Amino acid sequence: MSNQQSLESKNKFIHFGCWNNLNNDKSCLNEVINTLEKNIVDVDFIIVAGDNYYPEKKKEKDKASKKKKYIYVERLKEGLTKLANIGKYIYMILGNHDLETNLDNNGNLYVVNEESKEEAKEEAKEEAKEEAKEAKEVKEVQEQVKSCRILTEEKKITNSQDHIKYEFFFSKMINNTLILMIDTSFYSLDAQNFSTCYEKFFPNILNQNKLILENIKEHNGNIKNLILIGHHPITGIKKKNEKYEYLNDIPSFKSLLIRYIFDILQNTVNYYYLCADLHLYQEGKITLKAGDKTMDIHQHIVGTGGTELDDEVDIKKVNSIENPVEISKKAEDIEYYKLIKSIKKCGFLKCDLNSELPNFLFIEIDTNDGKGKKTKRKKRKKRKKKVKSKKN
Repeated sequence: MSNQQSLESKNKFIHFGCWNNLNNDKSCLNEVINTLEKNIVDVDFIIVAGDNYYPEKKKEKDKASKKKKYIYVERLKEGLTKLANIGKYIYMILGNHDLETNLDNNGNLYVVNEESKEEAKEEAKEEAKEEAKEAKEVKEVQEQVKSCRILTEEKKITNSQDHIKYEFFFSKMINNTLILMIDTSFYSLDAQNFSTCYEKFFPNILNQNKLILENIKEHNGNIKNLILIGHHPITGIKKKNEKYEYLNDIPSFKSLLIRYIFDILQNTVNYYYLCADLHLYQEGKITLKAGDKTMDIHQHIVGTGGTELDDEVDIKKVNSIENPVEISKKAEDIEYYKLIKSIKKCGFLKCDLNSELPNFLFIEIDTNDGKGKKTKRKKRKKRKKKVKSKKN
């Protein structure tokens, strides 16, 4: 790491999430990594906001059955290795996909690829011996189902890299800006489903609220800007099947923002929230109710780090909606959400803390110059060969 980090701080960092997907040609991870390498010279570190691996969904031959998710460990390792090789210091936090056990909410078993089946079986046997000696009859497969396979593999790789820190909470004070990187799955409606992985890897997650408040109180009076970074958006707009939906996956997080953070800092600071989860870039202004006051938060959703993108959102149409609750009951806790930008492009956010106010720049990536174009060329060559063989 001696040549990887400059001793002089640049007060800049890069942020993105929803990235490690090498399952198909719709992934833009390679293009993101290539562009990152050209933009990291003047940054101090990278913050990755979760969903650090995506299993591949496959349909079964039986059309009536639901899709199953396959964990390809070699692809998981390949993506994490690509990011690690960039060489910058990396803070990595959790997304909901990272905390999934091998059994999803629909009861579908994640099937691990051939290279790792034997390893998974051995790990399951050891866990069964250590954790339940009296339950000798427990089947190996049942133990495998309970395991946090994705997070286990992610931690193996990140723990071997000194410049990658993978935890549920980090804090940094840079100039007049306090940065708090947190786990938002803890505040989600699915939090209970993640208890197995929390207990195994992050047993101190229950202290997260305490850590947030301690850091705010420690720096109170010196904070001009507060940047919170998590995986889930506070809210956002998602379009699916031509319908618009307001996001509200972490309802209890809003209580933390209003009753604790805003209660201490009030409107003496500028609030920013960086996140991912939605596979678009969206910039917007959120207004939360705080008694007789309001808390304004400038939000950047950057779930554009490499996975397949969501449908484009029409900004004019969204901002013309007078009452968001009419199209989504999930919006009832939001006083106001103004969508400023919505971009269906892969990319990342470059954050500059050298001025009184932070400066955020979304760097788009043209995926037409990447893997997709090369794939089309190969297909054309194959068709030409077939035509020649017919003539002969």
